[in-house]
Amino acid sequence: MESDREPGVSVTIRSSRTSSSSSSSSTDEPQTNGTSILTGNRTSKNSRIDEDGEDVSVDGKSVFQLKLNRAGQLRGHGQRSRSSEKKLKNYWITKHFKGIKCAKFVKDPSNHFTNVYLEELMCSCGLQLDEHEDYKKNKNIDAMPEHDTAQWSPTTCTVSFRTNAYGNVDFTEIEPDFLPKYLRFKYDTPVKLIRELLQEKWNLPKTTLIMSVIGSTKYDDGPGKLSKRRQDPEKIKVLERIKDGLVDAALSTEAWIMTSGLDGGVPKLVGKAVGTRRTFTRTIPTIGVAAWGTVLNSEQLVSKDGKGLFPAHYASFSGLQRNCNEHVMKALDCNHTAFLLPDFGTYRNRHKEEMCKFRIDLERELKEAADSNLITILIEGGLSALIETAERVKKKIPVVVMSGTGRAADLIATAEATLERDHLSLNRTQV
Repeated sequence: MESDREPGVSVTIRSSRTSSSSSSSSTDEPQTNGTSILTGNRTSKNSRIDEDGEDVSVDGKSVFQLKLNRAGQLRGHGQRSRSSEKKLKNYWITKHFKGIKCAKFVKDPSNHFTNVYLEELMCSCGLQLDEHEDYKKNKNIDAMPEHDTAQWSPTTCTVSFRTNAYGNVDFTEIEPDFLPKYLRFKYDTPVKLIRELLQEKWNLPKTTLIMSVIGSTKYDDGPGKLSKRRQDPEKIKVLERIKDGLVDAALSTEAWIMTSGLDGGVPKLVGKAVGTRRTFTRTIPTIGVAAWGTVLNSEQLVSKDGKGLFPAHYASFSGLQRNCNEHVMKALDCNHTAFLLPDFGTYRNRHKEEMCKFRIDLERELKEAADSNLITILIEGGLSALIETAERVKKKIPVVVMSGTGRAADLIATAEATLERDHLSLNRTQV
């Protein structure tokens, strides 16, 4: 079982005295090889500070607000150096956030193939047997014991560890003008911690409006990118107006935009719209919230030493996945400014309902903490978008439906127009 105690950050200062002056120092200030730790009225050999550089115990004694200035020296109220600031933030992240992985093999009941190699057996978590870390290390089925129940669950079939995927993303296929932040964390992490991360650690600006955009990741925009059946010039004009209107609204209200953050369909459309209007002095915070198991090439975001990647060199290969269905993993979109990646221990777009609930809870927490407004914008979308729209309406979250974009959005718009024509009111709690 892993220890809850964190290693902390040890801080030392070099004595500016010469060796002769060191020998003549007071016995109340013992020296150790010319190095000492400032600890109130004494110096001590070992010290430990917390993530804020404030509350530290040294040999059982209290440390008085030690801070690091940019010169790397210790002063009572000095300014921390950038490297120390980064270490403290990283310590805070590893202290509060964990990842999980499947530890018990439960054969996927939907996999009806019998003539397959042992390694190709599919687990209910969405991975083949040989894709599990414990099996890859030992090449032994006993390393992945079968669970004693017929149903896989993240609470009984996974083990947790300190998160090993956080830092900044460098999209290797483009010339970036900024490096988005990202974090992998366990699915049951309190949303208050996520809010603290965004506002206090990642320093996102305050907002009065959160615009949550939902829609399919299969959808794409522009001539040549849709099938002939879907290359509707009128629909393309609608999408262009939506992109311009969305960005104008976000800029005028200093809003945050939240999507699934994946490189395809509606989230890609939103990211592209935001990216074309980005300047060095003004950027719309665009936050992607996607399940860790749906992210293509997620292994490139994992740091082997657990200290984060600054940056992680990430190759999306977006051109290879344009025709993939919704159950296949997709890359992150390069135009988003931050990525929150809750880990359910599953892969290939499972736990959709739990992901929907998590995102709604997070957005409501951000809204209430900032005393801001929250609206949902539905663009196109499939069955999942319909279900999520219904959940949001039940939670009394306003939903703006963009008619003319196809599928779920047009279905809802047509249904409401039909009911209004027949002098009926649409009961929005039963979408």
